[in-house]
Order: sequence, then C-alpha cells, then structure tokens
Amino acid sequence: MALQASDGVRVDMANTLVAYFNGGGVSQVVKLFSGALPANCAAADPSGLLATGSLPTNALDDADEDGVITMTNTWTATGSAAGTAACFRVYEGGGGCGLQGNVTATGGGGVMEIDNTSIAIGQVVVVTAINITIGGA
Repeated sequence: MALQASDGVRVDMANTLVAYFNGGGVSQVVKLFSGALPANCAAADPSGLLATGSLPTNALDDADEDGVITMTNTWTATGSAAGTAACFRVYEGGGGCGLQGNVTATGGGGVMEIDNTSIAIGQVVVVTAINITIGGA
C-alpha cells in the first residue's frame, strides 16, 4: 500500500516547503538547463545552463486544501546561452539544489511552465506556472 496522508498533513507539508523557500530574506536562485533532469537534487547540475534568475520575495504561495503549491509574484530568468529548456533547479541560500523538475511551455503540464522554451542569449524568460502537489492523498 502506498503512503497516504490526510488533507491537513498534506497542507502542513506544503506550507513547510513554502515557508522554507520564502523565508528569511535569503535570495533563492533559479536556473534553467537544456540537459536531462538529474536523478535527485544531490546529483551534479545538468548540462547546458541556459538562464539564471533570482526568485522574488514570497515566491511560493500557501497550499490549498489539496496540498497544491502555486507561485506568486513574477519569476524571471535571463538567457546566458541558446537552447531548449528541459529542466530547472531552485538553489537554497547556501547554494545547494533545493528543488528541481522538468520544464515545459505554458500549458504543457511541467513542474515549471515558461513562456518560451527556446531560449536565446539575453532573453528574459517568464515563468508562467509552478505545479507542485504534495502526494499521499
């Protein structure tokens, strides 16, 4: 049997994640890559760094009753190389990977959705959605 959690526990777990990434005024950095998504955050960065940006203060919003986390404010990154975005990482204040996931164009259903996955040097990339749901329902 798979792990299951009540809605209250899932919301608390989601809100802990939100507080972690919004907390303390520590700047969180997001990077977009063309390489394949690593197996986990402990693995080395993927190849093909395409764009880098700083997350706004209060980048994520508290979860709803289903443990769903949404982004707040505007997330952007600026292209430093040309290529097609495949994955992202958000780095903790200390520089380590804190979150990662796949990237798709808006409406594509990726963990991160951006306005244009074909990135050019100097292009401002706009994150249009973050899709994080705490499992265990």
